[in-house]
Amino acid sequence: MSSRREYFEMVCKRLEGQGAGEKSIEGLAEIARDVCAEEQFKKFLVTDITVKDLVFPRSAIDTTAKLLYPDVHVPPHIPIMSLGNGNCFFNSVSILLTGKDECATEMRARCALELARNYQAYRDDAVLGKMLPMYKQKRSPSAFIETMTETLDLTEEILQTARGYR
Repeated sequence: MSSRREYFEMVCKRLEGQGAGEKSIEGLAEIARDVCAEEQFKKFLVTDITVKDLVFPRSAIDTTAKLLYPDVHVPPHIPIMSLGNGNCFFNSVSILLTGKDECATEMRARCALELARNYQAYRDDAVLGKMLPMYKQKRSPSAFIETMTETLDLTEEILQTARGYR
């Protein structure tokens, strides 16, 4: 039996493996359904992640961010450092919830599984569809929503989420 982290790394690789072939959204959805039906997946409950009331030490404060945005980072908004490996969103959420970035891989895998299993709902979402003209005009940095609504094909987004930025 693999560790929690190893298991979710394997889930991401399974999704990536599908993407290396024909890049079929239906193939990704099938893998996601299979993974979610596995006993090991069911054993790793999201509720097992312990959310903590955190007090970060001074050493955890991102002093560079604090200098760059002094008006934004005033108590209780203190920038905390996270690993800048391209997975900073998942690393940051993990740190925010648990104090460590150990859950980042699991969160990335679960996000990719969610997108793959429910791709039709995301593709057809009325709210995202209404946001498209706004994102096209402003050229927002939110490439995820822009790409998702423009192409109506989540295959690449799911693969990118599963792949991370290793």
